[in-house]
Amino acid sequence: MAPASFRLDTLAANLIERLEPVRRAHLDSPDVARAAVQKTTREIADNVARECRSVMGDEVQARRIETESVETFMPRYARLAVEQNKVERREAITPVNIVVQRLLPLVAGLFVSSAMLEAAGGPWDPVFYLLPPLALFWPEWIGAWARRRYRIELQDLVDDLGQLQDADERLSPTAALADSAAGPVPVGDGDRARQAQAVSSQREKG
Repeated sequence: MAPASFRLDTLAANLIERLEPVRRAHLDSPDVARAAVQKTTREIADNVARECRSVMGDEVQARRIETESVETFMPRYARLAVEQNKVERREAITPVNIVVQRLLPLVAGLFVSSAMLEAAGGPWDPVFYLLPPLALFWPEWIGAWARRRYRIELQDLVDDLGQLQDADERLSPTAALADSAAGPVPVGDGDRARQAQAVSSQREKG
């Protein structure tokens, strides 16, 4: 088993911590952000793999780090990062955002409230005009929801890599030899590949 400092989920958590400032530095340039994420991921993963080889002498885990950081972590994080950058760009206080995301919904809400009041045919009721001003805070509500979902998806990515690490260790040749003393190995090579892929893509399918 790999030490905690070289596990895939530990690597993923460290990568996210290092990549978040990189992501925020390129809010307006999705392609530049994606390229910066890829470059930084490769550099960090290569350093960790090199340290794993020199300190632990574990070639299997080093190759696992190099492979999964590129094939599993990097594409998922890059996609999430670009989507989150879009959200944060919409939250920026700019004249266009103020008009489109705040004033237009406010005017539309007031218009709808007036139409409802007229259709009701009753006396003027301030209740009809209490909800439209809430549109001024609509971007904050959407941003808070998006940030919460982003944090959940990042944690899902870390957890998936942890499960992939556990599955790979259970199905490694060393583990298979140890299990063979007690009976047949329950998972074959083809099943191992399918299980590792399923762990990596389970939440994406969800």
